[in-house]
Formats: sequence, structure tokens, C-alpha cells
Amino acid sequence: MVEQDYKRNAHVVGSDKDRDFYGTPSAWIERCRRVMSGIELDPASCREANTRTVRAVRFFDEKINALKQSWQTGALFLNPPYSPTLTKKFAAKFRNEWEAGKIRQAIILVNNTTETGAFDIFSRCAAIHAYPRKRIQFIGVEGRSKTQNTRAQTFFYCGPRWKRFRDIFIQANCRIMREV
Repeated sequence: MVEQDYKRNAHVVGSDKDRDFYGTPSAWIERCRRVMSGIELDPASCREANTRTVRAVRFFDEKINALKQSWQTGALFLNPPYSPTLTKKFAAKFRNEWEAGKIRQAIILVNNTTETGAFDIFSRCAAIHAYPRKRIQFIGVEGRSKTQNTRAQTFFYCGPRWKRFRDIFIQANCRIMREV
């Protein structure tokens, strides 16, 4: 069932009608790259997004079920699928890989939905959170900006470079919250 859900709903499916695909704008990716000195793995991507924007060393798309792969990496960027069921599955996978020590550092981008289990999972793993003061205008599969974003977003940083994350994301006019 998980594999079937992933293939049908993952944010990487190549159609503009897919509500799960919200490509991260390059300015935000560049900030993530600066924090982590590059992106080694994007487990929820597609060839177009990786070539155009993310430029991760490795990425998983709808042909490679990320939920069944190892996420072992030094620098992970995750903008998971946006359907609640898949977001929660990606959050659980992240938590398992993080707690097993397979991920050295990560930046996760999700909607600011504090009431959800996925948000709670990411929040508990994170050293620091950044809240952009404006909603992100995501990129559709065709490469154009999506204008219908109705939610605020949160970036979570997990890893040792939390001060660098703070400094870079403050410059981007984000509110910052550090876990104690």
C-alpha cells in the first residue's frame, strides 16, 4: 500500500494537477546549500527539479520509492509530498533514519501545520526552526511559480550547524525558534 500511495501521490509525479508537487524556489535552496555546504540527498524530488534547482548528488523520484531506501547522507534536503498521509510517512522515515544516525544534517520544509503528527516529528528532531514572514511561492512541475499557496511554511534544521542556519535564515527575514 505504501509503495502504491507513493507512486500515485508523491510530490514528484510529473503533472501540474498533482497537488503534492510544490517545488522549492531556488533562493531557498541556495540558503539550504549554504547552511549545509551542499545537498547530498533529496529523497522527494524529480529529475526536472533536481536538474533545475536542487542539484543534489542523489535524489529519489516516483520510480525509486524513497520510503524503502536508505537515506544515509551528510546533507539531506526534504520537501516532502504534501498530502497528509504521505507527509506523515516521510516524517516517520526521516525520524527513523535520523535516530539511527544515518543523517548528519538536514533541512526540512513543510507547511506550518503545528497540529499534525508530521510537524511534531520534525519539530522534535530539529535543533532550530525558521518561519518565513511571507508564504513561499512554490514552483510547479512546469517550472512556473504557483500562486495558490494558502499556508505558511516552516524550515527545520537538524544537525550541528544550527548557528549558521540561524544567521542565514535571519538574513532571509525569517522568524527563528531554537529548541532548548
